[in-house]
Amino acid sequence: MYRTVSLEQTFSEAAEAMARPAGRRPEFESLEAIAEHRKAFVLACHETWRVWHGRAIEQILTFDQFLRLNKAAPVPGGDEFGNRICAVWRKVNDSIVWSLFGANRWVVKRLCLYRPRTYLTESNASSVLKVLASLNANPMSLALWSDATSVVDMGDIVYVEDGLRPEPSFIELKEGKVNAEIIELLDLHGEEFAGRFRSFAQTRGKKGVKQFERVVRQRQTGQQMGELLSNLRGRDPVTGREIEIVDVGADHVPYDETLGALLEGAAERGSEVCELVEDCIWIYVGGDPKADRVTAHLRFRYLLEENGVSLPLSSVNAAHDRDCIVDLQWGNFQPLAKPLFIRTLKPEIVGALVGGRLLHKVFLYVDWPRFAELCARCGTQFTWSTEKDARRMRAEPPELRAALVRGRVAQIRVEDVRVSVTDPALVQMLFDGTPPRAIIEHTITSALRLKSRSLK
Repeated sequence: MYRTVSLEQTFSEAAEAMARPAGRRPEFESLEAIAEHRKAFVLACHETWRVWHGRAIEQILTFDQFLRLNKAAPVPGGDEFGNRICAVWRKVNDSIVWSLFGANRWVVKRLCLYRPRTYLTESNASSVLKVLASLNANPMSLALWSDATSVVDMGDIVYVEDGLRPEPSFIELKEGKVNAEIIELLDLHGEEFAGRFRSFAQTRGKKGVKQFERVVRQRQTGQQMGELLSNLRGRDPVTGREIEIVDVGADHVPYDETLGALLEGAAERGSEVCELVEDCIWIYVGGDPKADRVTAHLRFRYLLEENGVSLPLSSVNAAHDRDCIVDLQWGNFQPLAKPLFIRTLKPEIVGALVGGRLLHKVFLYVDWPRFAELCARCGTQFTWSTEKDARRMRAEPPELRAALVRGRVAQIRVEDVRVSVTDPALVQMLFDGTPPRAIIEHTITSALRLKSRSLK
């Protein structure tokens, strides 16, 4: 008998699979047990990940087609719905990537170049799927399609040859005569390269040269990322700056437990909740099934103002300004946001958030005056940039631009060093469950470290 499964139930199942990819078998209930049955654990994880990766690809391809058709014959809300579902399925795939890399944000960050996603069918889907099937035929191996994620911009396929030694590599799939010639060129040097490249440019023209340059950039980016992962220092592929990866202290405890309790309580009682958590983050949950997202948003504004929070006027709150009420759903459109599927929330709550009762009814707001007070309690000072500095920041490339708040740059001052609050830091606070105190303390540690090194 055919059984209709709701989006809420589907994504609840996805959350359960991502949280426990090896299942709830007794031999996997503790780290000690997993170590004792490691091969069986790896095989079980790979099988789960392959199933859900394939399912996510199928759904993204389906909704890509829906979005194409919607452009020809628009349905009210069609684009928003299709893009949201694609984003959530990409986050399912992102969850696998995070798990592969041990949920280490700094490693995952190195894979992301913020490249916009196009339709999967434009990425030679049939060829990629054949390669995935071939690579995944070995139970100890795992291959993932990079374009089907929102976070991986390295290679066409993320590949782990042996799950007992999880060392991912990134495979570029190049087809056709032009790409074959480019690959041959990349292996040449000196005069031999110069002569062959002149011949290639004459034969293939400007289009071929641009394709060659694109392949070279991809290879250089991959090399830079590899150096960073291996040496913990090198050139950042996103900013082009020399950076060093350092350990700035113990891991923080996310505020997921508090968030989970608010979500569960509101959902069970069908009521609304508005609370301040972690000293400076307001969270609103609208559990009333009859209320829509517009009502929930307005209620949150009202409750914030009732609690003495001064909100910006809508005319001030430009698209690039970060002083705004944020829908938790927006995290699915942030490549570096930790997927809800692997946060410590109950699977049924995750399903409700991304596909059911709580969709577009959970909002967050950073209370900047209280953030400033938290900075003071941490032994540092919160400041605002001048308007001139803010104008200069607006002219920076997006990947180098600090977060703008009411037209100014939010800064943490550590002695005589000023460190801007960045968009990645806001993503962590709003969508990863990272306590703002942890962001502030890490900023202080990093700034003091940089200052001490500059004085040597």
